[in-house]
Amino acid sequence: MIRILFIEDDQSTIEEAVERCTDGIENADIKVCGFEDTSDELRTFRPDVVILDILRGSSSEGDEVGISVYDFIWDNQFCPIVAYSAEPDRLEDTDHPFVAKVMKGSGSEEGVLQAVSALLPHVQALQRTENQVRQRLSEAMREVAPLAFASDEESEREEIIMRSGRRRVAAMLDDPPDGDAALASWECYIYPPMAEHPLLGDVLQISGSSKDPESFRIVLTPSCDMVRSEKQTPKVRKVLVAKCFSMKAALASIGLSVSPNPNRIEDAKRRIREGLLSSGYSQSIIPFPALKDAIPTMAANLRDLELIPIENIGNEAAFRTIASLDSPFRELVAWAYLQSSARPGLPDRDLDSWAQEIMVALQS
Repeated sequence: MIRILFIEDDQSTIEEAVERCTDGIENADIKVCGFEDTSDELRTFRPDVVILDILRGSSSEGDEVGISVYDFIWDNQFCPIVAYSAEPDRLEDTDHPFVAKVMKGSGSEEGVLQAVSALLPHVQALQRTENQVRQRLSEAMREVAPLAFASDEESEREEIIMRSGRRRVAAMLDDPPDGDAALASWECYIYPPMAEHPLLGDVLQISGSSKDPESFRIVLTPSCDMVRSEKQTPKVRKVLVAKCFSMKAALASIGLSVSPNPNRIEDAKRRIREGLLSSGYSQSIIPFPALKDAIPTMAANLRDLELIPIENIGNEAAFRTIASLDSPFRELVAWAYLQSSARPGLPDRDLDSWAQEIMVALQS
């Protein structure tokens, strides 16, 4: 079932589009409302797709009430939107895959059907995600309720349910359901980043630079030392980062040079999996997967470090935060750096003769 809501003040102008969607979309539940009923219908009907007029009235002189409705949906009850209007381009800055524009006119009902049909995979993904979140929320509430009602203070119960439930839902969503496919490489990223201050494992890029791996950095300073808010200032003045470089150079640095020969591609992939990817790092090298249009395939060198003033990290600063790492990948960076930097310092030794000594002992 897909719920489609047409929002239009002159409903005679959308009759053919409504009929075309009714005939052309299987299991469609379609409603039509005016601008004045938008809030109620969004709350009660909970549409999967909204087909929205931008202008109130039939001329370009009309009130652009549809834009305020668009903003409300975008900020409060997100769902895909088709701007179906005489002037859909009045809706500016909408380069988003969940937004389509169709100009009203003869035959435009077919454009509405095509736009909605193209959004169906997005709708189905949103429905599955929402169902999973609701299921996890129900399970979390069932588990935290006894803790809340064990409190002697009735006023504390709501706070316990809210805070404990929220944390439990987050933890449950990190645990994929049985039967889910293995995580894709790019799922290590939280993109766009959510925190307003740097976090350990954040991927930084030199502002205005190309997507060359050498323009990227990985934050190594503990997150708690970089928190900045109205009540707290950062505990550090400079942030420790690891420099990034190409995967070809990274593989060579750990003695894993592989042949580009197509006949040996499977052997090369096996060596990369076993020598680097399976453990998440090797020696001082951590691989980072590509994130389309944002991060190239690259690696960080935990022995090639740099200190960046913390004020130089931000949307308008010298370094922009491109993405954060999700747990447990953030912990992997911390552990790999600990292994690399906290090892005891030892002088160079003749390891060949020592290896020979061990071989003699094994043979005797």
